[in-house]
Order: sequence, then C-alpha cells, then structure tokens
Amino acid sequence: MAAAAVGNARVFVGGLTENIDGPALHAAFSEFGTVTNVERADIPRPFAWVQFESQPQADAAIAGMAGKMVNGEGPIRTEAAVDKPKTEVIEDPKAVFVGNLPRSFDRDMLRDMFAEFGPIASARFIRMRGFGAIVFETEEDAKKALVKNGETVEGRVIRVEPESRPVRPKRVRKRRTGGGGGGGGGGAEGGEAQPVAGNPRRVYVGDLAEGTTVDDVRAALDGCGTITAAKIISRRPDNVHSFVTFESSDSVAGALELSGSTLNGATIRVEVETRRPRRAGRRRGGDAPVEDEPANPARVFVGHLPDDTTADAVQELFSEFGAISEVVKRDAAARFCFIVFENADAAAAAVTKNGMEFNGENLDIEQAKPRRGRGRHPRGDAGVRRDAAENQD
Repeated sequence: MAAAAVGNARVFVGGLTENIDGPALHAAFSEFGTVTNVERADIPRPFAWVQFESQPQADAAIAGMAGKMVNGEGPIRTEAAVDKPKTEVIEDPKAVFVGNLPRSFDRDMLRDMFAEFGPIASARFIRMRGFGAIVFETEEDAKKALVKNGETVEGRVIRVEPESRPVRPKRVRKRRTGGGGGGGGGGAEGGEAQPVAGNPRRVYVGDLAEGTTVDDVRAALDGCGTITAAKIISRRPDNVHSFVTFESSDSVAGALELSGSTLNGATIRVEVETRRPRRAGRRRGGDAPVEDEPANPARVFVGHLPDDTTADAVQELFSEFGAISEVVKRDAAARFCFIVFENADAAAAAVTKNGMEFNGENLDIEQAKPRRGRGRHPRGDAGVRRDAAENQD
C-alpha cells in the first residue's frame, strides 16, 4: 500500500532484483516527472531511492508504480521515503562522502577518481554498502571535489557531498555484582563499571555467525583501511567475535559504519574497542591485596603464531631487532609467547612490525602489559596463560 507523502519529493522502491538497476528505474519513473537522482543499495536486500524535482511528481510515481514490473521483473513496492530524525553530527571540512558507488569499486579506484583535486591524506571504501570517503590534506581541495556530485560511474549516479558522521553515544556495559568466595573481591559499586579506552586503532566486531573466519572479517573491513592484525575469538557457537587493528585510527570511523550490516547471514555489531577497568589483585585465601608488577619496557607480547612454532623459531625471527634475553612460550602448541629483549629500544622496534607475516599468519605484536597481582608467586604455566589473556583482552 502506498504511504502518505512526507514532503521530501523522494520515493522508496522495494522488491528489486539484480536486473532492476539504476538506469532502468530512472527510465521507468521519468514518466511521472523529472528524476534528479536514483540511489540503489543492496544491503540488507536490494532497494532504491528515486528523487524527483517536486513533491507532486513523487506522489504520482508512488501511486502509478506501485505493484508494477520493471525490466520484466518485480512487482516493485513504492512508498514515500521517510527522512530519519536528525542527530548530532561531526563534520570534517577536509573530507567528502561518496555514495552509490558500484560494487566493483575498491579503495585504490576511489583514490584515483579524486586524485586530480589535490593530495589525499586517506581514503576508505565500504564495498558492502557501496559508499566511501576521501580525506584531503586541505579544505580547498575537498570543496573542489564536490563537482563530482551527479556524475555517472558504471551506470550509477554517484553522490558527492561534505562528510558528516553521527555522534555515537558511548555504551556502558554492566558488570556482574556480588561477592566472591574466599578472599575474592565483590562487584563494582552500583553494579556498573565505566569502560576505559582501548587501542584507538582497534575495533570490536561482535555477533558474528558460527564458522566466520579471520579472512571473512578482513574482507568485510578491508575497504576501511589497511588492516595490520585481526583475530577471531569463539568461546561458544553463540559467542563469536573479532578484534581488528588498523594501521591508522582514521580507518576506525569507516569500520563503525558497518555496524548493522550482514556478514555470513548475521547482523554484525562494530564498536570502538573498550576494556573493563582492572581490579586490584588478591592473594588466594586472604584479603591482603597483591601489588601489580611494574611494566617492563623490554617485554613484548606476540600473538597469532602459526601452529607448532617453537621458541627457537621465535628467537630467530625477532633477533633482527636486538639481543633477546628470554622467549617465554608454554609449549609448541601455544599460539602466543612473550619476548624479553635486553633493552627497551629493541622491544620498541619489534612493536613497530605489528601485523607482519610469518608462515602465513599476521602476527599480533604489542608491548606486554604489566603482570597484575603477581607479588612473589611463581609465574609457571598458569601465569603465562593469564598474561596472554590480559594481553589479548
């Protein structure tokens, strides 16, 4: 049933098939007036917006095209396009948004399209949704790029406009309350704990479908920017999530736009990485707090190692950065280890290689976090496992 007009001279068209493309819609709807733009999208299912020059033309198209066939396929569904409520936005005067791009596009093609207007600081392209953004080095170049608005690329009329992003409220995750046994601590006061900032270059990708691989996640987010590391965590079939680290924090904004899109049949959730605040450690069976050990600037965590990697292989790989005092690896099956260099400069050099490839895997290389609540307890295997869990939070 046709919806009432809302005054924006725009028509929503549903029930599309792959063969009902932008030019076909433009031709079909032009019977009712001047069509100024057709924007087609494929997520979560094919649909389009048809923009008319005036509201009476849009009203006539809504009534006249409801239930009709286009290119011999359909029937299509027509409704008045409803504008979303306005939200607070952040505008970047050096950036332009580019919409309605072909699915065949990639980030390099987008860069090439706008290179004529001036030096480009960064670019991102979200293939799943057919849009991207270009960040220029100057505001003047960004303004010049707006002349591309309305150009036709592979049969699609693209949209180029100043980029603005909605301000996303930070989520506060509730924390369990209640006391622990023995000398364990109770829950956070009031039942909630404010999350603390994580790595500004890393995003959390949640609600993934069972069986989703690292390659699936990389392919979905690749258009946002260069990915240096990615890992899948699957504690049980209904709790599969991922952490993706980009080369630049500028890529995170593009990744957040994918929240709510579909990957392997599941609607995914993409958020800025946050971490739960740490609680002071306690000795087992007692109430006296155990102080955290200070951070060792010469100690590095290495994750995502290939299967059966030995400590000797790790030492050989990382010796190029400086002399190594110790490689702590529980056993050959463990896919992580800790490296202690003889000086902090060597450790810092190793960290700059985060994401480097080794035997088909992209390594997660980070400064090791301080060991919490160790006191005088021996580290042992359990200590190594807990250190790894803290570094992979």
